[in-house]
Amino acid sequence: MEVIRHVLDEQIDIPDTLKNQIADRKVCFMDIETTGFSRKYNHIILIGLLYTNNSKTEIIQFFGNDEKDEKNLLCNFIRYVSDFEVMITFNGDAFDIPFINCRLVHHSIDYQIKNIQSIDMLKIIRNKKNLLGLEKYNLKSIEKLLGINREDTISGKESVEMYYKYIKTKNNNIKDIILRHNYEDIYNLPKIMKIFDIIDYKSRINFKTEYLNYSIDIAVEVESIECKGNMMHVEGLTNTLNLPDEMHYGTSHTFKWCPQTGKIQISLEIESGKLSDGSKCIYYDSKVLELNTNEINRLKYNLPDNILILSHNGNILADNIEILIKYLWQELSKNKF
Repeated sequence: MEVIRHVLDEQIDIPDTLKNQIADRKVCFMDIETTGFSRKYNHIILIGLLYTNNSKTEIIQFFGNDEKDEKNLLCNFIRYVSDFEVMITFNGDAFDIPFINCRLVHHSIDYQIKNIQSIDMLKIIRNKKNLLGLEKYNLKSIEKLLGINREDTISGKESVEMYYKYIKTKNNNIKDIILRHNYEDIYNLPKIMKIFDIIDYKSRINFKTEYLNYSIDIAVEVESIECKGNMMHVEGLTNTLNLPDEMHYGTSHTFKWCPQTGKIQISLEIESGKLSDGSKCIYYDSKVLELNTNEINRLKYNLPDNILILSHNGNILADNIEILIKYLWQELSKNKF
């Protein structure tokens, strides 16, 4: 069994959305490599940990030169990991942590990863999939979205195949490729946290406008937007003002605003359809509105000017909904309802 250390002159940048959860706590990032998916029959061959030590970032890898090294590997691993309070992984709740705990039991090692708070980035990303609109949520897809480049080109499956080849040949070049694969997985985990900034940005519609010489801050939570039948309902909040309620009805929408509570309610008549590639969409016929068609997100489709797509394959197009809300506020300020 080998322990490989790397010390990097880098700092980990924690997104604002996570800072409250992990403030002043010892944090590590973890990723494992195994010989398969079965916790009962397969083995852990490599565990990578990344953490901050003073102003440096350290990566430590526990590598088993053969499957018999697993117990020794796990014993060395828990000597380090027990010092941490928060563990950040990618699919760790479903795979890495249960796999480790099962193999600890198998080797009669009296330790379980349970007192460490787990933050599984894959679980969070999947819960926000309608905001991100990704087709796949594996590690390399997220890295591609964030513009993170990798040197290693092998998959997890290829890593297993190479490991068995290494056991037979003890070829250090093969070992280096396996270590590099795990190293890049663990090195990129802190960089992937940038996805939380994207989720935070896409999770709400925020903009400023004016009404009767008052400055209005408007906020709409995208996940609160819902479609029922032929209607889309949008709720949001503004800053509060001591003004009378506004309630207006158009031919295809209603608009309600209670300035004293800041609550906004908008209902739109919507249509369902399919685009040229067969993908499903929900759209609004904007013939009755004088929208600026140059600002509309058409998803690179050749659409009529009056078609405003509000949802595509279940993913809300927040920028198009923002255009509608801005238009309604402009009309409110002009008293054109």
